[in-house]
Amino acid sequence: MRGSRPTSKELLDILKAEVETYARVFVVIDALDEADIDVWAPLLGHLQVLPGISLFSTSRDIHEIALKLQQCQRLDIMANEGDIRKYIEGRLESNAKFKRLLERHRGIHEEIVAGILTKADGMFLLVRLHMNSLETKLRVRDLRRALDELPNTLDATYDEAMSRIGNDHKALAYQIISWLVHAVQPMTIRDLQYALAVEDGMTALDIDDLHDEVALTSICIGLVVLQEDTTAGSEVAGPHASSKVVGLVRELFI
Repeated sequence: MRGSRPTSKELLDILKAEVETYARVFVVIDALDEADIDVWAPLLGHLQVLPGISLFSTSRDIHEIALKLQQCQRLDIMANEGDIRKYIEGRLESNAKFKRLLERHRGIHEEIVAGILTKADGMFLLVRLHMNSLETKLRVRDLRRALDELPNTLDATYDEAMSRIGNDHKALAYQIISWLVHAVQPMTIRDLQYALAVEDGMTALDIDDLHDEVALTSICIGLVVLQEDTTAGSEVAGPHASSKVVGLVRELFI
């Protein structure tokens, strides 16, 4: 029916027909673990039985996914500790508040580096989120307490990040992330401004109805970033273009 979405069977039939027109097909699935098991499990099952398919997928080390792909070649990739250290030190050097703290408390520099390296688990994204959290601390005592309490997993880190969104802005932050999660294509900052401005009963939008674009990203405390696109304007995305926000927000909204 025109205007309706195709069913899973219809999509699978289209994929099969398309695959049959080529001698070999390469399929790449990034961040497989960020989909629900009800999505990725049947998808992998269908792809694995299609003839001529070469599948490449990236994922965190999830037991269920590893079992599903146990017959496939596996390559474990983790961030190099030296690179992570350089990133942390770069963030410390570029942040004026951190620089002042480091000047007054020499030992805190290595405490920060060592503390984050311990919790990083080889993931740059986790490191970035931890640094975002530490940047909100105004006292060395609070900084040390935060280092001791840094989460070990991405899920817990996103929970902690969401808890830091101020109560005055929490509802708007949820709206922002919800729009980005459910959008069928990447949203520009202007798309997001207009989407958030729409209210029941409106027949037209005015420039006064739009939120400030810097505020829209800043209130989400690093969970939403602005990426410059010279061809289509600025696009807004969650981290990792961003994906794990989708996992967290799915728990919040669905």
